Amino acid sequence: MVDRVFDDYCMSGDKRVPCCVMYVPPAFIAYVIIWFISSIWTVFTLLEVRVFVIGGTMAQWYFAPSSEAVTCNANLGRTLKHAICNNFGSIAFAGAVMTLCNALRQLARKARDDGGILGCILACILMCIVRFIEWLTKLTTISVAVTGEHFLASGKRTLTVQTYNNPILINSM
Repeated sequence: MVDRVFDDYCMSGDKRVPCCVMYVPPAFIAYVIIWFISSIWTVFTLLEVRVFVIGGTMAQWYFAPSSEAVTCNANLGRTLKHAICNNFGSIAFAGAVMTLCNALRQLARKARDDGGILGCILACILMCIVRFIEWLTKLTTISVAVTGEHFLASGKRTLTVQTYNNPILINSM
């Protein structure tokens, strides 16, 4: 039984014995941080795959000729193939944007809880920006599913369409 601890040695009765000391190298901490961010990014990427597949399947069903009897399984399989093969980079980028939005949302909540009235005002502004980016990212993911363009070109087109067709968005900018 250990009675006292001195530096890296313990005293057991009259004898001085080495203690078990756990050393965590700095590289391990960096790996844990990278693993944590990668895990969150993976979750948001999978959620964007879901948005892509639903949007692509609905677009294929809607734009199919009325004479062509297309089954839901064929549309779903085709869209899932596009999500995993052709457009996975765009979906992963959308997942990264959503991960960043999640981090900003957590930052806004911390500012709201700890910052008093100024923190609440900053949190409100930051949450409005985050919600707009999330909304634009979802619409862009659906646009990628429909058109097959890459994410940035599709995002530019989505923002142009929304500002042209949505007078509320134009007046709020």
